[in-house]
Amino acid sequence: MCVESHKTCSSGEPVTLPTRLLEVRTEDGNPSLRLVQPEGARGRYAALSHCWGTFGGLQTTKSTVDDHRNRVNASELSKTVHDAVLITRGLNLNYLWVDTLCIIQDDEQDWKCESLKMDLVYRQAYITIAAAGAKDGREGCFFSRKPLPDPVTVPVTYPPSREVAKIIFKMHTGSVAAGLAENPLNKRGWCLQESILSPRIIHFGKGRVLWQCHKSFVAEDYWNLKRVQLASWRGHASQPHTPSVQELSIDAWFNIIEDYTRRNLTKEEDKLYAINGLANLLRVSTGDTYCCGLWLKRLHQGLLWISSDGNMQHPSKHRAPSWSWAALDGPIYHLHALQFAINQTIPKAAVLRFGPDEASVKSSADSLTLFTCTKRVFRSDQTVIAFEFARLSSKALANLLYDHRDMQCHALLSPDNDYCGWASFDEESFSEEKMFCALISTVMRGSTFQAYNVLILGLVDGGEERLRRLGVGEVTQRGWFEGLEEREAVVV
Repeated sequence: MCVESHKTCSSGEPVTLPTRLLEVRTEDGNPSLRLVQPEGARGRYAALSHCWGTFGGLQTTKSTVDDHRNRVNASELSKTVHDAVLITRGLNLNYLWVDTLCIIQDDEQDWKCESLKMDLVYRQAYITIAAAGAKDGREGCFFSRKPLPDPVTVPVTYPPSREVAKIIFKMHTGSVAAGLAENPLNKRGWCLQESILSPRIIHFGKGRVLWQCHKSFVAEDYWNLKRVQLASWRGHASQPHTPSVQELSIDAWFNIIEDYTRRNLTKEEDKLYAINGLANLLRVSTGDTYCCGLWLKRLHQGLLWISSDGNMQHPSKHRAPSWSWAALDGPIYHLHALQFAINQTIPKAAVLRFGPDEASVKSSADSLTLFTCTKRVFRSDQTVIAFEFARLSSKALANLLYDHRDMQCHALLSPDNDYCGWASFDEESFSEEKMFCALISTVMRGSTFQAYNVLILGLVDGGEERLRRLGVGEVTQRGWFEGLEEREAVVV
């Protein structure tokens, strides 16, 4: 039905196949598995979205790739991949894409090359099999559960016409939205772009099976939940709404990143790779410049990401400049999304340098240079409570700490020791001899000044030339930057 009648979903026509696929066809009546390289051939295939967890099962490596081209031993597959093979055959498809088998796991060059094609793998898949309920490869797609009671049909007669109708009662089996949100797969970082890019998905959860495409969202125990209810799932449990691929835009990107930073990655170095497929799609559709998770045309908003709890963690190795949310691990919001929409934000910082296009998943140390006003600032030692914050912040944010009680904020003090605003720091534990705030934008409500949105910056290695991000905040004293000359600020 989806292929035949949903114009917003892909047509299901044969596509150029990925670099490698697991062939699952039957030969001479016997099931056969082997790794194939289609070399530009066209066809249809299923893709698997799953959690590796602590057990990913059989993998293709440099030492096994030749053996896998001859034969893949079904008994060595994880239960999740084994179940996905059965589902693929049941759909009369000959090919299955599985990351563990179709990417050479110990070949860094192959992994980088194939991971940058993830957008095509999932966008062009005929269907994606989502092992939603499995926390690792041992649990699979099929779960034991009690059968649902049969529906109860009650005839109803409507007076005065005496027309007879039926009301059908079914056992309530719990919230579909809550169940999906709690599935292990929806806590995995890689899975976010897989779910957005895939034209069709079958979710195999512990409690139910669901069908999702760009047009419909159907559960086995509900007729059609429609995409408006899918949106409510993606917004479940205080998570931002994540758009479908048709809704993809720079505005939507901010929601995507807020969702993404709340998810887990097995390998911390995947932080930018696991979202790069969506970035590639947006780069083509918008023509914008992308670097390390941010977009040039909306940089004044993208720079002002804010830690949701002030407890972000450093990865073991450097992977992004300090001005990128990808530099640290932890959930974020964006300041402009927290400020009331009635306000107008006016950019004030000019961007002199923003990393080259090829720096989508890596950056040079000095890839961001701003031309703006900076001023020395100090912070209070103690975090402020919600009542105090309402006094320090602009009216655009007066209730922020009531709505987001995990957020940690400090009062900002001017060189004269006067309160001038507030800041949220990426990490609560840090020591800086000097801190500066850099003017990024001005918030206005009509002709009434609300605040200056600022980056909080510290010196790198004690020098005066390079700065690093410490946090973000508001300066609420009008004219606080007046009389200052704009200068270059190199943020690394």
